[in-house]
Formats: sequence, C-alpha cells, structure tokens
Amino acid sequence: MKKTSSVLSVLLALLMVLNVTAFAAGGEGGGENQLTLVSAKVGDADLSGSKIPAGSEITLTFSNNVTDESVLENNIGKIKVRTADDTEAQASVSPGADKTVFTVTLGSELAKGDYKLTVGKDFAAKNGSTLGTKQEISFSVKGEGSGEGSSSGEGGGENQLTLVSAKVGDADLSGSKIPAGSEITLTFSNNVTDESILANNIGKIKVTTADGTAADSSVSPGTDKTVFTITLGSELAKGDYKLTVGKDFAAKNGSTLGTKQEISFSVKGNGSGEGGGNNPLEVVSVKAGDSDLEGAELEASGKIVITFSRGMTDNQTANFGQIGIYDADGKKVEGVTFSDFTKNSDGNTYTELSYSELAGGSYTLKLGKNLKANNGKTLGEEKTYSFTVAGGEEPAEKTILDKIFDFVLSVIDYVRNLINKVLAFFNISI
Repeated sequence: MKKTSSVLSVLLALLMVLNVTAFAAGGEGGGENQLTLVSAKVGDADLSGSKIPAGSEITLTFSNNVTDESVLENNIGKIKVRTADDTEAQASVSPGADKTVFTVTLGSELAKGDYKLTVGKDFAAKNGSTLGTKQEISFSVKGEGSGEGSSSGEGGGENQLTLVSAKVGDADLSGSKIPAGSEITLTFSNNVTDESILANNIGKIKVTTADGTAADSSVSPGTDKTVFTITLGSELAKGDYKLTVGKDFAAKNGSTLGTKQEISFSVKGNGSGEGGGNNPLEVVSVKAGDSDLEGAELEASGKIVITFSRGMTDNQTANFGQIGIYDADGKKVEGVTFSDFTKNSDGNTYTELSYSELAGGSYTLKLGKNLKANNGKTLGEEKTYSFTVAGGEEPAEKTILDKIFDFVLSVIDYVRNLINKVLAFFNISI
C-alpha cells in the first residue's frame, strides 16, 4: 500500500511540473515565445553598420512563423527602407523559403549614403504575438567610382544631390526621339519636392529649343518625393530640344546639384507638318479583371480599369464627370467611385472605377467626348462598352426555425473558437 502511495505521489508531482511547463510556454504570443528579430544579414555579415552595394539582398530572420497567409500582407507593409531624412527608399520585400524569413532587395539605383531598415512594432507572428517595439537597423550604401560628395547641408546624412535618371516611359531621354506632349520623368537621389524647396525647384527645370528659346512644357512634382514630371507641349514643332536642371536645384537636406544638368533630345512630328505632335487622347483599354469589358458578364460588385494614352491628372474631377455606367433604360448608375488617375509602367494613365450591388441586366459604360488630357487634347467622340451583370434570385425570408438554427450554429462556432484559443494557449494540439 505504501509503495502504491509513493508511485501516485510521483505521478502527481510529474503532472504538476507538466502543467507549469505548459503554462510557461504560453506567453503573450500564445504557444510560442514572444516574437523577436533574430538577425538581419547581408550574406553572412550583419547588416548593422555595414556598407553594401545598391541592389543587395538583406535577409531578416525572426523567431516565429511570420509569413503565414494570415499575417503576410500586414508584415510586408511593416518593413521599410528609408534614407537618413526618413524618405522611403526603393526596395522590395518578399517572404523567404523558410517561414521565419523575409528578403528585402534594395533598389539597383539607390544613391550612395546612409539608410535605415525599419520593422514596425505591429509586425506579427502567426501565433498573434508582435514585436512590440519598432526595430531599426542603420547601414550605408556604397557608390561606384569615386563616390564624392557626401552632404554637408543642414539636413545631413545623405549624398550630394544627383540626377539619377531622365526617362520617357522605360527609355532614357538622352538622344531619344519622342512625340510632342510626351511625359518625362526625372528621378533624383534625395527628397526634392518638399514644400520648403518645391517652388525653387520647379523654376530650375526648363525645356528649350536648340537655340535656347523656352519651349512649351509644364513641371509638376511626382507621387514620390524624389520625382518630377515634365509634360511637353502638345504642339511642339519637330526638332531638337534640351532639358536643363539648374545648378541650384536643391534637396530637402540643403545639398544642391552644383552643376547644371543638360539632356538633349528630339521631338518627332506627325506627318509632314512643321509643328507636328497632335497626340490625340486615346483609350488604350477597358478591362474587368483580365478580360475586355465589351461583352463581358460581371459580378454585381467589382472594378473596371480604364486606361488612356495621355496624362489625365490636370482635369481629374471634370474627367470623372465624363465617365458613367448606364442601365438598359439609359439611367445613370449612382454610387460609382473612381481612383485617382495613375501612371503605369507603360507610361499610360489609368483609373479604377468601382461599382456595387448592380441588379442583373444589361449595362453600358460611356466615356464622354470631352474627356481631356493634360496636353489639352480631348477624346473627340463618345466611346461605349456594353456588358451584363448576372441576375440572382432574391433570397427567401428566413423562418423562425431558420433563425434559431443560425443562432445555434453561431454559438457552436463561438465555443469552438474559444476552445481552440485555450488549447493554443497551452500549446496543445489535437
């Protein structure tokens, strides 16, 4: 009897130890340790304090599963690369082969200078735990060649301001032949569109003819702080031109270009006319998902993407008024919304039209003839696109028994979820 009692005592003690261990393993993250950033590496070297080339891949390793579908989108948005003055720098974030890893690829044209990689405090693990505090790792990008000109301006911590690229679509502006009305994108190494310098910088960008006469063009800040967009006049004559950026063009940190930048290009005419470049506004595509809108059958709620050949931002509000969905009786559908006109990688401009809860039937999307591009050209004629919305039967009203059954199911789901959370807390799987 005494021996049996001793065995029971030992078993009881073991059970108590197991319970304490299971409780301790729970932690705030539920079933795993509190989430931590284990390492940030470039190859085998620590990222912190390192000097690495533009285009490098940084590997972030965490203590827990951070690439599960339930947290992936949130976590990608919490990883940023920024310059010393907190301007977001070009970088892409993707999940690694291991569930605890993210890969951050720096932009291939990042300027030489100081940067920091940040991971937000709400970066989360699959088990629900978060970092709790923002993680910040400083590093430098080393330039090619002599790499002269670190900033001594009041904003310090960045390179001497440089013009990174001048593009028309994906092509370099220098030496190119482009139509009148084209949009040129200038990308700089630093923040050049801050309010403190914006007016100065707009005045330092000019388009001139070969003999130095000012040519028709407009200058506007881009969506990124490092970008300006120049739109050539729609009636520019065929011939040689140059785009200049003055030596006093400045960054937010106080550094300037120091020397005038000059890029030569040509404008090609339409037909034989001396002042070619009519560049009429055209509809590039009208899509619902990956399919053309014309003749498509759509869901009751969704989006239609309308793409134009020219910039449309200057007349955005008026242009939205020229676009509408009409039912079979010719009545305009209410509640349609539009995203801001945005330039895509092909140099075209698009807007996303959102609609909701359309009844089954036939519809027409109309694009008005007065849709107007930044270069002043209009669509000229109304465009129409016919589509249908699949009809659906009205759901029958639920009986009292149906409602009671739905309530019972919701209670069962609630209890099931509660049990799962308790099991997860004690790291128990069944």
